[in-house]
Amino acid sequence: MVNTVTGTQIGKTLAFAGGNYGSSSVFSPDRAHALIVTTQANWLSLTSTARVSILKIA
Repeated sequence: MVNTVTGTQIGKTLAFAGGNYGSSSVFSPDRAHALIVTTQANWLSLTSTARVSILKIA
């Protein structure tokens, strides 16, 4: 996560495995935040869209 006021990173960088297309998710070590990444490909236009969500759940 990034503090939008200062531009500095909050916490540690999380790495997680996932495929090129579809969705992946990971929880922070304290289970207070979830990172969800989804990717959708448009094979007709040869483009793809990635959506990234960070949820505070605790």
